[in-house]
Amino acid sequence: MLRKFLAAALLLFPAIPTLGQSGTWCGLRTQDQIVVVSSRGAGCSTNAERLAKCLSYSSFDVVDESGRREWRRGEMGEFLSWHDAGVPTIVFFHGNQVAANEAAGEGLLVYRALVCSASDERPIRFVTWSWPSEKTGGILRDVREKAARTRPVAWQVAWVLDQLPSDVSLSLLGYSYGARVASGSAHLLVGGHLSGLQLDTRNNP
Repeated sequence: MLRKFLAAALLLFPAIPTLGQSGTWCGLRTQDQIVVVSSRGAGCSTNAERLAKCLSYSSFDVVDESGRREWRRGEMGEFLSWHDAGVPTIVFFHGNQVAANEAAGEGLLVYRALVCSASDERPIRFVTWSWPSEKTGGILRDVREKAARTRPVAWQVAWVLDQLPSDVSLSLLGYSYGARVASGSAHLLVGGHLSGLQLDTRNNP
């Protein structure tokens, strides 16, 4: 459904520049940072030590003057320490039944839709958060299980975002269960509780 919506939305937006036009490559602006953070390896754990070990980070880096990009596996420390107060960080959360190998592609669809409607060329940092939403069991079991997962995943997100520099401009974007993750993590970041979960130790209270 998201793919159909975005495909239709892209038809309504101005055409995406292609290679060789205005500093873009395949619709990806060279001034933007594009990354994926995955908590799939941590499952639904809310143990900070386990989460720190199991999170993974990849960046879609510009590798030549044409703007061509390649995926590069990095360390979470790079994600947390990167800082430019003038560049907004937009975190996108996909919905249910998205496999690990599909998350980055969905993120790029959303990124392209965003920059198509941008009013200027200011750079952004676009983050796709990949969480364990792959299809499981029957329909009812799948819906219930994923609804339950959004609570610990929201805690994981809040724990990570709390470690970013306090002056980072941050926006959270999600659809379906991804919206539950986004709103849950925002609630935790301002001191709220999610059925007993909270951030006990804060870097940026």
